[in-house]
Amino acid sequence: MLSGHWVQDDSEVVAAKPVINFLPSRPYPALSYQQAQWDYNTRLARLIGRSPTLSPSEHNTMWGADLKMTHDFGFATLKSISAFETERVGEYTDQDGTLWATGDNYRNIVANSFSQELRLESRRKQPLEWVVGAYYDRVRMTQQSFFDFTDHVPTRGYLQETSFGQNEQTFSQFAHLSYKLPYRVTLIGG
Repeated sequence: MLSGHWVQDDSEVVAAKPVINFLPSRPYPALSYQQAQWDYNTRLARLIGRSPTLSPSEHNTMWGADLKMTHDFGFATLKSISAFETERVGEYTDQDGTLWATGDNYRNIVANSFSQELRLESRRKQPLEWVVGAYYDRVRMTQQSFFDFTDHVPTRGYLQETSFGQNEQTFSQFAHLSYKLPYRVTLIGG
């Protein structure tokens, strides 16, 4: 059985609203309930490679596929589950909720995961039931965070990028046995 899915998220993000004047050199914004102001620096737009008209929003694409296979050998059943998931996240937020460039953030994430499980199971409803198998998982992820602090002077006043990657692999094996004794007693081990 092969199945897949795809999701596209191009929604707006929830805007921040300042509740305390964190930048005394600038006037505190007077906003009514559920309102926020935001800004977008053209220098930040060039740095992240997005349109100068970008507003706080998500641009996320996620998709994946799963493949499940089963084969009956008579004495046991072999089952295989393979899965691949990937995501591309592009998120712009104005974290200070003001017209000033003091906490604007653009986050770019590219990640994918592959997993494989293979198991051999004995027939059900026998005194001795067992399952043996193995599981493998690989995850790869890179992330970039861009911050615009150009109006946060004199302490900052710059654009910043932070990048990192993360790769991991796991491999595990498992076995489970159960044996039914008289009087509804079952011995279980794994």
